[in-house]
Amino acid sequence: MENPEQDALLSKLAEQTKRFSERWEQQIDAFPKMRMEFFDRIVLLDGGTVALSVTLIGSLSGKLHIYYVPVMIASWTMFLISMISGLSRNWVEQERMIIFERGRFTAALTEEQGLRTIFTKSEGGSRQSLKRAYDHNKGLLKEGNQERIKIESRIGKLGAVSLISAILGFFFLLLFGSANLILAAR
Repeated sequence: MENPEQDALLSKLAEQTKRFSERWEQQIDAFPKMRMEFFDRIVLLDGGTVALSVTLIGSLSGKLHIYYVPVMIASWTMFLISMISGLSRNWVEQERMIIFERGRFTAALTEEQGLRTIFTKSEGGSRQSLKRAYDHNKGLLKEGNQERIKIESRIGKLGAVSLISAILGFFFLLLFGSANLILAAR
């Protein structure tokens, strides 16, 4: 049986952990959301650039001779790759956030069960079942951390592909535009 001093200590620890967790949660949750918004904007910029360039090409094609069309197609391809990888990155980020929340819950539960195991004086079934639950949850935490690391790696790769493709898309677009301006001026 637990005594009042231990109950008070557990309550105090639980309250402190809850306050810290709420502050930490606000800060931690803000960063992934900002990154998701950034990649949403990249996707919108890519799509808008493709739409505007298609419209411009369509309106100029009857009036001027357009050179280096394969460069423009390469630009559009890069923008499409950027859009797909940016959207995929945000999809995987949502999966990571779910795993993070599940891990946070499991960690809190594991800590509580560990403390209860320590403070339970009896050596009977109650303490043993708490110990088994504690060990089980520690295993879940380890699996969750490994899964989170894999997902974070995928997020980083998809984000890099999105950004590099967008930059290449703009490079090809500028190359196409400048080549056509130079050749049109002759």
